[in-house]
Amino acid sequence: MWSTTILSATILAVLALMPSSVTSASVCAIVEAGVDYYGNDLVATFHDNHADCCSDCQNTDRCVVYTWRDGVCYLKHTKGTPEYVPGVTSAALPAQPGGSRTCGKVERDVDYPGNDIVRTNTANAADCCTQCAANNACVVSVWYNGACYLKDNDRNKIKVAGARAYHVQKDGNTPKPTTPPSSSTVKPQPTPPPSGKGDLAAQVTYQLSIIRQAHGLNAVEYDADMATGMQAWADDCSQHPNGGHGGPYGVQNLAPALICGDNCMTQDGPSWWWYDEIKDWDFNTNKCNVGNEACGHFENSMGTWVTHVGCGWSSCFNPSIGKIDPLLWCNYRGNGDDHPIPPPLVPQDQIKASLTAAFKRR
Repeated sequence: MWSTTILSATILAVLALMPSSVTSASVCAIVEAGVDYYGNDLVATFHDNHADCCSDCQNTDRCVVYTWRDGVCYLKHTKGTPEYVPGVTSAALPAQPGGSRTCGKVERDVDYPGNDIVRTNTANAADCCTQCAANNACVVSVWYNGACYLKDNDRNKIKVAGARAYHVQKDGNTPKPTTPPSSSTVKPQPTPPPSGKGDLAAQVTYQLSIIRQAHGLNAVEYDADMATGMQAWADDCSQHPNGGHGGPYGVQNLAPALICGDNCMTQDGPSWWWYDEIKDWDFNTNKCNVGNEACGHFENSMGTWVTHVGCGWSSCFNPSIGKIDPLLWCNYRGNGDDHPIPPPLVPQDQIKASLTAAFKRR
């Protein structure tokens, strides 16, 4: 389920007339599939193919990177923090001379776990490092079995057979690992319940974390900045007169909003409702048995790449149903570590009971 930023019709009409260059899109040769550089937009142009965005970026003053989705090229003046967003494609113009970043020596059978900026599919380790060198936030790249992980920290170092790591050099200096190699990993700890009774945001975050950990996945954190944008949109009833998806751009789930104030933790909520779609999910194929839309909420919230959630909710009058329509919108962002969703480790009834058990004992 998706939402996109709505631009005014006037701006779109003007941007559609912008000339495009005949310069080859090979200038933007390093394509980042599933990567979004959110914000910092200059203008938008329109092309059926993401590669055609490159010439627009070349011919637009101050453009350094573009992000393409659904026929729209978002030309940007700054290459901000990359985020994993399925269906999006980004590419940057080559860095200008001066202060160049190059790849150091390969480290064989080495991984630097965690601290992922983004994951892409890349043919080899050298090309993976080229992507890291083109991304100013990247310190080290790790390539493993066709997957390229760009990382902003080399805090931990472990041995992983088949992995290939490269540090990025600048002006001849290779960054050094900040800690000595380690052969151990830290097991994630169970999510502690909030100290208070909890509002809807706390409930969504806590219950989703419990559910994900029952599948051996990471817990999630609540993204206050993302939630602020979602809430501002939700509070403006004119933006969603008939309900439906919308608001800030991202991977989004929609559900009826519980009217529970600051006492939401003693009942099941939207995270469990979305999770109920597990009944139609095939863990052998990592697909929905009855069409993708029937499992869309499950796939969005249970994606292995998800690390953060941010929500907004409102109680606006919906003229299409003739009454107040409380709704909740939640967007997700993550680290790009996208792989098949693992099956649950415990029975469904046990997962459900654990959502509220800590609060019913109080």
